[in-house]
Amino acid sequence: MVKIILQPTGKDTITDARDIMGNLDLAKYKQFFDKSEYIELSKIYKDGKASCWSIKPGERKADKWERIVPGDVVLFSQKGIVASATITFKLHNATLGSEFMGSDEDGEIYNYFYFFDNVKNQNISIKDFNNAAGYSSGNIIRGFEVLSEDVSKNILSRLPEIESKHSSDSSSKYKQLLFTKCQIILYGPPGTGKTYNARKFAVEFISEVT
Repeated sequence: MVKIILQPTGKDTITDARDIMGNLDLAKYKQFFDKSEYIELSKIYKDGKASCWSIKPGERKADKWERIVPGDVVLFSQKGIVASATITFKLHNATLGSEFMGSDEDGEIYNYFYFFDNVKNQNISIKDFNNAAGYSSGNIIRGFEVLSEDVSKNILSRLPEIESKHSSDSSSKYKQLLFTKCQIILYGPPGTGKTYNARKFAVEFISEVT
C-alpha cells in the first residue's frame, strides 16, 4: 500500500518542481557511496543527477524514515502542496550527509536520505489537503511525517490529481524493494497470475544482476 510522506520545504522556496530535481551529482559524490548504492542509483538516474532530500535523526524522524519504501509518494509543502514525487530509494549515510548537506546549528547532520523521481507540480491548498486527510481545517504541516496507510489511502482517493501522476511501474518498484531488503507479497486468489508474474520478474531481475 502506498504511503504519503509530508515534507515541508522550510526556508527553501520551491516555485516549480524543477527546483528539487537532479540536485545531487552522483559522480561528484561517488566516493561517499557504498559501491552497491552507487550502482543502484546510477541505474535509476541514468543522467547522473539524483533527486533527493535528507533529514536529521531527531524527533523520531529516523523511525519515520525507516517506514519509507520505494513507490511511496512524497508531498512537498509550503502554504499548500506545491510538488509531489515518487520514492525510488533511501539510504543512511553520515559521511554523504556531512559533505552534501552539512549540519545544523547544533551539529546534527542531515544523514537520512530518500531519493525520488517523477516530480510533478501541484497546486493543492492546505484546506483541500486537510479535508482529504480528515484533519481539522486549521491544521498546518509542521514537519517531516510518514502517514499511515489509511490516511494515505484517503488522501489519494480524494485528491486524484496526486494519484494520477504517480502510478508507478511495479517491476521497477519490486527491484528497488529487493535491493533495500524488503519482502514482497503478491496478493490475489488462485488463477490471477501471481506465479506467472513472479517468474517473469525473477527472470528479469536475475538477468540484470548477473
